[in-house]
Formats: sequence, C-alpha cells, structure tokens
Amino acid sequence: MKKIYSILAGLLLTASVFAQAPQKMSYQAVIRNSSNALITSTPVGMKISILQGSPTGTAVYVETQTPSTNANGLVSLEIGTGTVVFGNFTTIDWAMGPYFIKTETDPTGGTSYTIVGTSQLMSVPYALFAEKAGPNTCSLPSECGPGFTCSGGYCVPIPGATGPAGVIASGSALGNTIFWDGSQWVLNNNFIYNNGNSVGINNNAPDSSSLLDVKSTTKGFLPPRMTTIERNAIVSPAQGLVIFNITTKCFEVWSGASWISICEGACVPSPTLSNAGVDFNSPTLNYTLQGNTPTIGTGLWTIQSGAGGAITNSSNPNSLFTGVFGTIYTLEWSISNSCSTFSDQVIISFGCASGYANCNGSSVDGCEINITTSASNCGACGNVCALPNATSGCVSGNCSIVSCNTGYSNCNGNNIDGCEVNLQIDNNNCGACGFVCPPGQTCVGGICQ
Repeated sequence: MKKIYSILAGLLLTASVFAQAPQKMSYQAVIRNSSNALITSTPVGMKISILQGSPTGTAVYVETQTPSTNANGLVSLEIGTGTVVFGNFTTIDWAMGPYFIKTETDPTGGTSYTIVGTSQLMSVPYALFAEKAGPNTCSLPSECGPGFTCSGGYCVPIPGATGPAGVIASGSALGNTIFWDGSQWVLNNNFIYNNGNSVGINNNAPDSSSLLDVKSTTKGFLPPRMTTIERNAIVSPAQGLVIFNITTKCFEVWSGASWISICEGACVPSPTLSNAGVDFNSPTLNYTLQGNTPTIGTGLWTIQSGAGGAITNSSNPNSLFTGVFGTIYTLEWSISNSCSTFSDQVIISFGCASGYANCNGSSVDGCEINITTSASNCGACGNVCALPNATSGCVSGNCSIVSCNTGYSNCNGNNIDGCEVNLQIDNNNCGACGFVCPPGQTCVGGICQ
C-alpha cells in the first residue's frame, strides 16, 4: 500500500491580520509509494475533510483537489479553494473544536483513494478564529462578536476562567452541576444533581441504593420505543435491558435468555405453555412420554385416570410410562411457576396381546377374553356365535358348527347359515345331504315315500 507522510508546514493563512481573513489554509504533504520512493512531478487526486470532535468525528466540510507533486514529491494546496463536496468552509465555527484534518489520496490522479491520514489541528488559525469576532480592529468590546473582547485595538477571544475561579468551583452546594444555556455556562442548583455516587434528576437527594433517581409529578420516564422486529435486531442485549414494545404495547425486560413482558399488571413471567404430545395406542407395555421441555417453570406428570400405570420420573417430560394391557390412561403434563400453571392432557392406551381383548372395559382383570375361542366374543368383543339349528363354537376367532341339531345338517358346508337343511322333510336331502327322492315321492320323517 502507498504511504503518505504529511508535513504540517503550518496551516497558514496567506493574508495579514489587518485585512479581512481569507477563508483558506495552506497544506503540504510528501507522497511516497509502497517502496517508500517519492512520487514526483505527478498529478494526484486528494479529498480533504475537516472533522469535528475526534479523528472519527462528523465531517463539517469536504472538498476535492487534483494538485501535482513537485520534483521532491511535495504537494501544496490551499484548503478551502477546492471543489466542495459538503459544507461551507467560511461558516466553520473554529471555537467549537477540536478539529481534525483527514486526507485521502489517489496517487494516480483519480478518485480511488487508497491513502488515508488524519491529524489534529493543534491550534486554530488565528485569522479564521478572529473572523468570528466581527471586525479585526476595535475601540470598544461592544464592537466585537459574542465570546470576544477588545484588547490592544483588536477583537480577541475572551479567556475562560480556570482552576478555583472557574464555574465548577463556584458551586453553592454539594451536587451542583452546570449546563450551557446557549450563550454561557450556568450553575444548575437543583434539576440535575450529582453527589459523586448517585445522580438525581429534579431530585437533590437521590436514594443511595440507586445510580439514577428521577422525581416528577408532571412528567414521566420515556424508555426506548421499538417494534418487536426492531427489538429482535438488538445485538447481544444486556441482562436487565428495558424497552417499550410498540407492537405489543408492553414494557419488556431482557432476562439474559428471553424477553419478559410487563403488561397490564400481569404476573410475569408466565410459565411455558404445556404440550403433553399426541394420543397414542402402544403395542407394548412401555411408552416414552412426549411432553415439551419448559423454558420457564417446572413440569409435572400425573395420572388422571386408568389403574396400574406408573411414571418413572414425573418431572421428566420424556419419562418412561408403563401400564396394563387393555387399559386406557389419561395423563396430564403441567408446567408451573409462582405466577400460574398451564396443563395439557394426553390419552395413552395399551393394546392386548394377540387373541385377547378387554371386553368388560375393566383395568382390574386386563385382557380377560380369549377372542379366538370365546363363543360370546368370537374374533371381537360382543360377537356371539349363534348359528341356526346348531350348537355353535369359536375356532381361531371364527364362529363354527360344533354339531347340528337332530334332523338338521350343514349340506352347503357354509358355517354362516348354520345347519340349514331339515333332513326330515327336504326332498333333495331326505335323511342325508344329497339324497333326492324319486319322482312322485316326498320326504317324510327322513324317508322318501
């Protein structure tokens, strides 16, 4: 990177103090490249800014120039005579310093500035400073501007008091402060009080436990106001940071982990809303509960209904829960703190082992019915086997014929209609399935006649 070494040959005025002060300052600098070699007899682009307050302060004036270096690499220019980018050189109040000169340089003569330097104006150019006093020559102090007096026939700045004679030393009581009323420093006897440990506003006796103690019966305290989106954009908020959320119309405090609302006198913070998870029918006797983890408050599982169940760890949102086959359980997950409690319920049921069912709905005897053999609950609870003209039974969960009533038979082989044929009177099945009576004969008592 190229370097610039500014040689402050003096921010010099080119006119006598006996004439009106010209609004410009002389400036010189030596331009060197990255090898520290002089850049000679070459046009360079420069942007000059006058900053107020600090090396990174506000620019009160900016201009650009394109001077040329001489055979020694020296560039000379008059600040105040370039192309104005911002501000007015003639209106700079040199009494409101300190001021700093920032130079940016493009050694190729353009505006791609790669060389930057900043230096403080250690003394204000006298003629420019005196310009604010009004006429340079005077006979009476009234002929000079504000802050100036007549001395030796010239308007000069009024020197400020220092040391014990200054305004701070002339305080009348502990905690006095001063303020600028627009023209002079004025002693403040009561509005802002600072005893070195606490500050009071409209209060000359701030509480010793506070850094700031504000009192008023006519005005309020106005904190920063912002939307939720603007609040969320705050980078690394400090614990205890207070804002007023204009989206929710509430005061909010950063706890270090979340924003806590102070709204309409409600107790805060409220606990996390509880969520017990979704209802589930477990094929095994062990189930992992699915409650949410609270960020505020503590959680607790309880069994609201169903016998024989057990929660391994009632404060763990994902505790193991065991129960009894055929039993339906209602569990409740509650999250509480000193403000309130939020609860949510979930239904957990445990299916019966294959071939069994809890037909009486009781959790005491569990899955009490073998639905593969029970003629009263064959294949399902309440499915009664009652086949026509037969003694019925349940085989592998299906209603079957154990035996046909006397004189009947299951000639079609279908259990659904039971023993459908009366062998005593059926001409096509007379006395036995498939025995057909000859033409002209009928079946009587199971005999063709």
